[in-house]
Formats: sequence, C-alpha cells, structure tokens
Amino acid sequence: MGLAREIERLRKRRGMTYQQLAEASGVKLNTLYGALGYCRDDIADKYIDQLCRALNVDAEALRRKYCLDAGETPPCEEQPEKPVENEAE
Repeated sequence: MGLAREIERLRKRRGMTYQQLAEASGVKLNTLYGALGYCRDDIADKYIDQLCRALNVDAEALRRKYCLDAGETPPCEEQPEKPVENEAE
C-alpha cells in the first residue's frame, strides 16, 4: 500500500468526503483529487502534515512507515499494509 492509498483509507475510515478533508486540512480540493483519487505517492511534504492533522494521524509515524524524512518526496513503491493510527481515537 502506498502513501496515497493509506491516506485515502484513513479518509474513508473516518467517513470524510474529499470536501470535508479539504476543509479540515486546508489542502485544495483539486489537489486532493489529484493525489488521492489517482493514488499518486508524490504528495508534497507540507500536504502530508496538513492531511495527517486533519485525520488525527501521527505524520512522523506515517513518514517512518514509508521511509521518508520531512521534506522528502515519497517513493513510488508498494509498502507494508500495516495501518498507521494514533493510539487515542
């Protein structure tokens, strides 16, 4: 599972529409459609932070899962399917 698929899975799990996630994160709706709708894994680092805050997910844990450092563009390869969730939900 790639980074975009993980974020998409979290969005669905929380019952959020793209519009709701856009409003909660401050990421433009078209940007969400482009990244998540097409499962692109080249999501800009600043958007990862914004989306993780809106989804109540630890951005650093997500980066570690996908072997990213802050400011790094995600690699386009398959990753393990273990979800990244905050303990306190």
